[in-house]
Amino acid sequence: MKLLIRFLLPFTLLVLSATDDARTQVPSSALPIIDSLEKKIMTSDEDSNRVKIFMDLLNTYVDFDISKASEYAWQANSLSKKIGYSIGEGRSLYSLAGLARSRGNYLLADSLYAEAEKKFVILKRDDRIAMLINERGNLYFMQGNYWLAGDYYTKATEGFEKLKDTVNTIISYQNLIAVLGETQNYKKAIELANKILPLAEKTTDTSQVYYILQSLLVNNARMGNLDSAANYVKPLLDFATTPDYYIAAEIYGAVGEFYKSKKENKEALVYLNKAVEKAKQIDNQFLIANMLKSAGAIYFEMGNGDSAFYYYTEAMKVAQQSQNRRAQYETTKLLSDFYAAKGNNSEAYRYLAWHLQIKDSILESNVSNHVTYLEAKFENNKKEKQISELQLRNIQKELLVVKRNRLLIIGSISAAAVMILLGFMYRHSKNKQIIAEKEQKLKEEQIKFLNEQQQVVSLQSMINGQETERTRIAKDLHDGLGGLFSTVKMYLSTLQHDVPELKGNQLFGKSYELVDNASVEVRRIAHNMMPEVLIKLGLADGLNDMCNNISSGKLLKVTFQAYGMDKRLNASTEIMLYRIIQELLNNIIKHSQATEALVQFNRNDNRLHVNVEDNGRGFNTLEADGNNHAGLETVQSRVDYLDGKLSIESQQGLGTTIMMEFLIKEE
Repeated sequence: MKLLIRFLLPFTLLVLSATDDARTQVPSSALPIIDSLEKKIMTSDEDSNRVKIFMDLLNTYVDFDISKASEYAWQANSLSKKIGYSIGEGRSLYSLAGLARSRGNYLLADSLYAEAEKKFVILKRDDRIAMLINERGNLYFMQGNYWLAGDYYTKATEGFEKLKDTVNTIISYQNLIAVLGETQNYKKAIELANKILPLAEKTTDTSQVYYILQSLLVNNARMGNLDSAANYVKPLLDFATTPDYYIAAEIYGAVGEFYKSKKENKEALVYLNKAVEKAKQIDNQFLIANMLKSAGAIYFEMGNGDSAFYYYTEAMKVAQQSQNRRAQYETTKLLSDFYAAKGNNSEAYRYLAWHLQIKDSILESNVSNHVTYLEAKFENNKKEKQISELQLRNIQKELLVVKRNRLLIIGSISAAAVMILLGFMYRHSKNKQIIAEKEQKLKEEQIKFLNEQQQVVSLQSMINGQETERTRIAKDLHDGLGGLFSTVKMYLSTLQHDVPELKGNQLFGKSYELVDNASVEVRRIAHNMMPEVLIKLGLADGLNDMCNNISSGKLLKVTFQAYGMDKRLNASTEIMLYRIIQELLNNIIKHSQATEALVQFNRNDNRLHVNVEDNGRGFNTLEADGNNHAGLETVQSRVDYLDGKLSIESQQGLGTTIMMEFLIKEE
């Protein structure tokens, strides 16, 4: 594991610094600090003090040069490993995760946060663990998963309150306020902000006051309380002079949105463009996409179509690069409206369809690769069978040669003396016995070969049938029943709009809620039957999505790790591996009574190692061998289908580890 992380982190650094062709100019106020720290490095030994200097340089650069910050984070991590400085490893991993998150590389950030958490747990650093939980909440917030973000923020708040850490408690409350705002609970967000504002004003950290003022401005504006919101504009702009570009970008963005709400478009554009400028200086693609999208909407409202289109397309480009699903969702709708206003109905429909696709979090199904693979597999099996038949014929010809030689020997020796004849007869008898044994062995091998071929065909038919049926059922659920529920929701919504008195009708409200819940449940079942994330994005993303979904249920926390999985496998192998992990996790949920599980994929060239571990009650593997375990039999059959090896280690009360090894065949 340590070796893998050692190779992962340099790759992380390359990813983080890939787009920084030109460094941002260093503020004059930071130059003396940087010069002093760099001189200290030249005279320091390779010890924990040098690690701390690297971390100080990281924190100095992070506000205006992400590339340099990443470089020093990596140097701090490398030296910490070399000298065995565990807290330095944890802190540098934590910083690298934050840098990856700011660039929109959420999968990498989540993996680095998980590694940092392991270090802090071993060190029993509850303060660091609470901060890390809060940062993971930020990660999910930026991906638009507000429910999961709120759950992490709540846990972080509890941790900070237990530690009596007032400043970080305020920060975690501010994050909860942001979740309330994004879920349209504006009134509760304002109440909570007013509650913690006096606490923030008592601290020496003025940035805490800024965040609360910003939330009061934004949520009052969203509620339409523009007069109340206006009270917070000037205090916020006073904070915008900070050298922290991230804070400045958020302030200008919030003020720009306020003026947009007031229909003061020129003022709004001034501040939104300032926000874009500050966000670009730290390459925060999350903020860039949101501000560009908002500015484009203002230009569209002003009738400036060319500028609106430019801002929309730039926002879409950045949102896709940073995996900002929320910005993609909003921008596709804006582009649809733009093309509709231009009379280009085909483009308007295309972006509207894209918008609805993102809204439902459903990716297009495409199983053509799987079908192509099965056809190729069938042709390959035919060729293998032909080769086997040719080999069999060669063996039979060799046997015929042996028989001819035997007859020649008999003819040449027949004229010899009786003793020689007796000796030959003895030898003939032995040869005949050997030939009979060879023929018998050959027949047994033929039977075994045919049985194995039949088993392969049967297993292929069964598994292909299962996947085909899963695909058909998932498509029927989504296109048929899912579409029906969506239509019912649309009718109910229209009915509520046409008949206003229905808004207060509890029975109507409950009916609408049940239809909505049923629609969500149908999409969830369809997703489990044939995971679209797996088909579209690949095995690693599909399994990560599965593990996150299970973890969100709070009964079992599943951690997913993948190393060397950048290159996709063929479609059939990915589906088979996905089903194996799905079955194993189902077994853990049903039988193990575990609270945590780990799924780990490690690919090295054409070899793939897969481990699944849990901390459950375990079982006696010797007793299990004599019982009928349908789940493990299904897993074993799928492993056999991939020509893999499976082994199980388990002890009662100590959990279970399942190890699998596969030889990956290139397409």
